[in-house]
Amino acid sequence: MPEVIAKLKQAGADRAISPYMMAGRRLAHLVTRPGVMDFIDSALSSADLDYSIEEVVIGSGSPMAGWSVGALRERGVFTVAVGGVGGAIEHNPPDARVLAVGDHLIVSGATDQLQVLDEA
Repeated sequence: MPEVIAKLKQAGADRAISPYMMAGRRLAHLVTRPGVMDFIDSALSSADLDYSIEEVVIGSGSPMAGWSVGALRERGVFTVAVGGVGGAIEHNPPDARVLAVGDHLIVSGATDQLQVLDEA
């Protein structure tokens, strides 16, 4: 399987997945961390829930550019990770981390709090 994924990437694919590898990882996580998997499934799968995990991209002209991770936390939005322009992922960024245009945030929180980000 890894060789097929490598060939797809060589052909120009940005991402390539193997359903067999995904299923294997999922089964392993279900055995070792069933509560975590149940939580993630519920946070990602239903629009009715009052809690969610989302990806937010700081676009040019976004008022969130220049905000800190702490400012988001004060609004009830918890930043799990920040992916910068270079592609590196910063897990559990500190409150003082300032957000910049091009940052990709993985955030969690109450659904109504996350809607605040759509309005910003």
